[in-house]
Amino acid sequence: MVNYGREESVDSRGSIEMYTIHLKRIESGHIVKKNEQTDDQREEIKQKESKIISKQKKIDSCNEAIQKIENVTIPNKQEELNNLSNEIESLERTNPKDLIITEEKFKPWVFYVCLIAVLFLTIFIYYFYVNLGYVLFDIPSNLPPDLVFSCSPSVLNSITELKGDGGCSTSLSTGPLLLPILFLTIAVLIHIKLENILKAKSKKYLAAFGIFLLLSLVLILDTILAIKFEERLFNWEGKGGPFGEQFPVGLMEQLSYSYKEPAFLLILGLGFVGYIVWSLILHEMSKEWDKKDPEIIWRRKLKFLRQKKEELKEKIQELKEEKNNTIPDQIRSYNNEISEIRETIKLIKIGGVEMLRQALIEFTIGWNQFLTFNYPRKESDSKINEIKSSLNQFLESSSILSTTNKISESELAQAN
Repeated sequence: MVNYGREESVDSRGSIEMYTIHLKRIESGHIVKKNEQTDDQREEIKQKESKIISKQKKIDSCNEAIQKIENVTIPNKQEELNNLSNEIESLERTNPKDLIITEEKFKPWVFYVCLIAVLFLTIFIYYFYVNLGYVLFDIPSNLPPDLVFSCSPSVLNSITELKGDGGCSTSLSTGPLLLPILFLTIAVLIHIKLENILKAKSKKYLAAFGIFLLLSLVLILDTILAIKFEERLFNWEGKGGPFGEQFPVGLMEQLSYSYKEPAFLLILGLGFVGYIVWSLILHEMSKEWDKKDPEIIWRRKLKFLRQKKEELKEKIQELKEEKNNTIPDQIRSYNNEISEIRETIKLIKIGGVEMLRQALIEFTIGWNQFLTFNYPRKESDSKINEIKSSLNQFLESSSILSTTNKISESELAQAN
C-alpha cells in the first residue's frame, strides 16, 4: 500500500494469480497452523530423513560410477581396442609361414600315433556300445543265461535275427547300431569346447563349463546303461537276494545295489574312461593336424582377434549406454523417491493431509470474505466463483491432495 496505494493492493489481492501463489505456499507448509510434534512424529521424520541420506549416497555412488566409466573404463577399453586393431593389421600383413616357430612344427609321428589310437578306440567304443545296446534293448528280459550265450549265432556278435529254443527269439533292430553316434557327437562338441579354451580366451570359462556338462551327460548315460545291464543279469540269473525276485525299483536303490557289482564297474570303466581317452586323443590329433598348414593357424588367430574386436566394440557401446542412459535413469529414480519422502516429511510436520486441506479451506474463506467486503456484490460473486473453481483445480493438480475429495459449497459457506 505504501508503494502502490490502496487500490492497487486491493486489485492485487483480488487476482486469481495471487490466490494461486498463496495456495502453493500453503501446500509447501507455509501459512498453516501447526500442532506441536509428538515423539512418534519426530521418530518417523528421523527415519525418513535417514532414507533420504541413504538415497543421496546411492546418487553419489552413481555419479562416481559415471565418472569412472567416462574417465577410466571407456578410455582403457578404447586403448585395448586400438591395440587390437593394430595387432590385426599387423597379422593381416604377416606371411602365415612366419607364425610357425620350431616347437610348433607339425610332428608326423604324433599325428599318426594319435590317428591309430583313435581308430582302434573308435572300433572298440562302437563295438562296446552296439553290443551293450543289443543286450539291453533287444534280448528278452527273462532269457536264461545259458541260452543267452549258447544261441547261434552268438548274442554279443549278432546283427541278424536271433533264433533258438526256450523263447530265444527276437528281431534285432537297428537302434543299437546308432547308439555310438550320440557319443561320437558329444566327442566332437568336447573338441570344439577345448578349442575355445585354448584359442578364444574370452570364452574360456564358458567352454570349460560346457565340457563339464557334456562329460556329466556321458557319465550319467553310462551309469544308466550299467544299471540296466545289472538288471538284466539279475533277472537272467534269478538272484533274488534282499529284494526277493525283483530288481530294485527306485533309481537310488538300483544304484546302491549295482555299484558293488563287477559288471557295473566294468561297463562304467570301459565306457566312460575309454570315452574320455578317446575324446582327448581325438583333440590332440586334430590339434597336430592344424600345425601341418600354417595358414590354418593364421586364419584361426585372425578370426579370434576379429571376434574379440567386435566384443570390445559391443562392450564400449554398453558402457556408453550405461553412462548416458542407465545410470542417469537410476539417479532420476532416486531423486523422485527423495522428493516423495520430503513431501511425506512435509505432511508430517504440517499435521497430515486433512489439516492441509482444512488450511486451504480456511484461507479461501478468508480470501472470499475479503473480496465480498472490498468489491461490489456482482463483481465479488464472480471473483468468488473463480476462486472456488481454481481451488478444486489446484486440488486435482496437487501430488499431495489429488486423492482427497473436492471442497464442497457447504465447506465454503462462510464466504457468503
